[in-house]
Amino acid sequence: MPSSSHRAPLPSRRRFFLPSWFNQTWESVLLALGLVLLVIEGTIYISRSNPIAALVRVPEMAGGVLSRNASDATAPLSNTAFANEVSRLAAAGTPASLETLLLTLRQSEPFSQRDMALAALRDVPETLEPNLRDSLDDVDPGIRAGVAHALGARLDYQAVNGLITATQDPYASVRREAVQSLGELDAWQALPRIHQIEMLDPDGTVKQAARSAEDALKADAAGVLGVEPSQMLDIEISNDVSNPQFFALTSTDLYEKNGASWQRVSRLPDVPTGFAPGQDNLYLATASSGLYHSPDDGKTWEHLQFGLRTPTQLSVTAVIADPQNVHRLYIALTARGSNGKPSPLGIAVSEDDGYLWSALPDAPANAVTTRLMIDPEQPNFLFGLANGTLWRYALPSAMCDNCLN
Repeated sequence: MPSSSHRAPLPSRRRFFLPSWFNQTWESVLLALGLVLLVIEGTIYISRSNPIAALVRVPEMAGGVLSRNASDATAPLSNTAFANEVSRLAAAGTPASLETLLLTLRQSEPFSQRDMALAALRDVPETLEPNLRDSLDDVDPGIRAGVAHALGARLDYQAVNGLITATQDPYASVRREAVQSLGELDAWQALPRIHQIEMLDPDGTVKQAARSAEDALKADAAGVLGVEPSQMLDIEISNDVSNPQFFALTSTDLYEKNGASWQRVSRLPDVPTGFAPGQDNLYLATASSGLYHSPDDGKTWEHLQFGLRTPTQLSVTAVIADPQNVHRLYIALTARGSNGKPSPLGIAVSEDDGYLWSALPDAPANAVTTRLMIDPEQPNFLFGLANGTLWRYALPSAMCDNCLN
């Protein structure tokens, strides 16, 4: 039996030898593929955190990837470099540069860089304003909010309708910027929507922005009339969409806006506490003598009797003309108590332009109501504001011409 040292050798595996040029070519392909993947990976990483940096760094990565670390290539831009880059994009004035600039407004971007991008948007050429207005419909709420802000800062008056629509956005940040810009644009046609937001928006910051927008409109009117903003007690717009009228009230006078100027219409019979334009009449709530109406656009005023008490004992603290029925009015009534303080009497309604009145049953009467509103989107209800608190009253079917079942 043969020993193990004389065992026959195993057959060797057959080897294939490739030409040297093939090995070199294959190594080059693998290296090139690795470089491409590295650039793509770095681009994706940067673009998620900084889209401007992605545009700047990609050429550098492609040219210098062999000579420096990937971490250096993907380093974010400094604030100074970022500000310079967004300014360059704004000055470029092309749709592509604007689109890239808008990416820096995304909700996920740092606040400091979003602020720099917003400042840069002021320098975008006017030829791109239609592109900006179209961006109010962007999928990212950060971009929508930033664009709404920029349109107000740029005083783009053609953006008013788009901004009014943006006040219905599901994101509070967009609604807030949109209503703030409406105030900057002196958008009187947005006043009904501004009033609606002040009372009904679920977000407190949006309500505050609406109050600021109304204050801006009052301040603008006060500046033209040469009075202090604190003297501007109320501003309103008529319900006539085809020919709206704009009104402003001080403690003593009624003014109407004609074009860019204001004209005094009449001296008021008493200190106003509320004002409501109807289709055929103007209605004036007063501090000590109840309610007046004017059938001639405010030139003369007629006192409306209530049949409850003498006029000097009643104060009307809010009035509204029902947009569904031009002859129906709602008012908030108070009486002067023995201590001189107002005592709420609830809400009264008239179906004949204010000549006959009846009390709304079980209407809120715990506090003095200072504003009334009927929301076209919720016609079943009358809304009121008392001591800063919103109340809602379900209207009887006889007083709701377009109630939702």
